[in-house]
Amino acid sequence: MKPKWKPHTEAPTEPISALIAVPADTREWVLLNGIYIWSPSRPHWVSERNGESLQAGVFLWLPDDAVIDEIGMAPAEAALA
Repeated sequence: MKPKWKPHTEAPTEPISALIAVPADTREWVLLNGIYIWSPSRPHWVSERNGESLQAGVFLWLPDDAVIDEIGMAPAEAALA
């Protein structure tokens, strides 16, 4: 099943790490570099790499485990074999 991106208006209900995409123009989205973390006790997205808060007004987010589930671990395991 294809992962479903969630809008910035939909906040996670539990701690989560996610990919973030921001609009590049009216039809395209660009993936931000790195993983962002959400914590209900600190209700905003923070970069896992440098701890800075996300500075985008409009964005989509996708839990990183949804990406891992979609691609599976078989390719990575095969590369290590």
